[in-house]
Amino acid sequence: MVRVKISMNEAETSDCDRLQSYHVLACLAALGVTGRYWPCLEAHGGPEQLARQGVEAVLGVLVQTGKARRDERQMAQLLQEALQQARQLDNFVARGGWIMGACGSRELMRLNRSRTPLLCAFFEGERQLLQQRPVVAIVGSRRACARGLQRTQRLAGCLGREGVLVVSGAAVGTDCAAHEAAVQAGGRTLAILGEPLQPARSLLPDRLSHLPSDAICALTPYGPWVTPASFLFAARNQYMAAMADAVVIMQGTAGSGTLHTAKYARQLGVALWAMPGDIEDPLAAASNQLLQQGWAKAYIDPDSLLSELIGTKKKSSISVWTAMSAKKPLQLANMGLSDMQQQLLGMLHGGPGVVTVDELCQKLHIQVQQLQGLLLELELRSLIVRDGAQVRLGEV
Repeated sequence: MVRVKISMNEAETSDCDRLQSYHVLACLAALGVTGRYWPCLEAHGGPEQLARQGVEAVLGVLVQTGKARRDERQMAQLLQEALQQARQLDNFVARGGWIMGACGSRELMRLNRSRTPLLCAFFEGERQLLQQRPVVAIVGSRRACARGLQRTQRLAGCLGREGVLVVSGAAVGTDCAAHEAAVQAGGRTLAILGEPLQPARSLLPDRLSHLPSDAICALTPYGPWVTPASFLFAARNQYMAAMADAVVIMQGTAGSGTLHTAKYARQLGVALWAMPGDIEDPLAAASNQLLQQGWAKAYIDPDSLLSELIGTKKKSSISVWTAMSAKKPLQLANMGLSDMQQQLLGMLHGGPGVVTVDELCQKLHIQVQQLQGLLLELELRSLIVRDGAQVRLGEV
């Protein structure tokens, strides 16, 4: 067994006598102790009991978890440095921040089911939002196209109105669109970050700081002792999946981080949905891959998702558009449309109201590249609406 005698001056000893439970967790986490060692901590009475017993008790946990060093002087130095890092959290706590786990592993809630369990996490906002159910994680590209952002906003707004907690990251693109739309619809959101906590700053980045503090909360699994790195965002995705009842992939390229979230959702048995897209659209590659492999259900409109989550049975928005378009006379004169565009709209009006891109190519006898040009102009004029690989009438 490693035996280390910690020698400190009187001031340092006095500080250690005032350890808080979150100091203990932070100190252990900074020295490499992970959530899989929670049984060891609880065998010692948990973080609160360890804080009352002082630094020697913390050292005892380090010995049992194999994180202690045989060099006494080196171990003493590492422990003092870890305690200094732990006390950086005082400012965060004074501002109302919450160290999840300070009163036991139960505070980590659904985070406990992640593949890499946490010893602690850092939360800012209204705690009761974490009790809200159901929870849907919306995942997509930072470089989402305009149509992709619109579809994200439509989904997040619908979920927000129905009382679903929306979870996403905090990046530009899909993440921000999801948070903003859900909050504007009267809903609540949780941002799970891939950046370490900076105790003197708010967890929320400036791009989300305009949202009401009672409507959006933020969480990061990384303490201030963690060095920022790009791989942290991929690792963070497991905690998004762990918090959710369902994960919806909106847009993402082949090999993008969205697939990491999908992988974690499958591992945890979380329902996975993906918005289909044109097979030649790089931003649809992740969703199409998941659908082709049979790992995800096709997300077409919010109603089917809500029906599975909370049992709502609403008339599909596509059905509503179809019914409306069937009753309208088709007025195409003096609109400056080509013969092919008029034929396309006539097919939608006289047919089922919703067709796929492949069906249009076959019926019009054109290649998909030519069809995309026709659809783009019609879409910009709100004459048609595209939902993934489907096309329906707009405001004709």
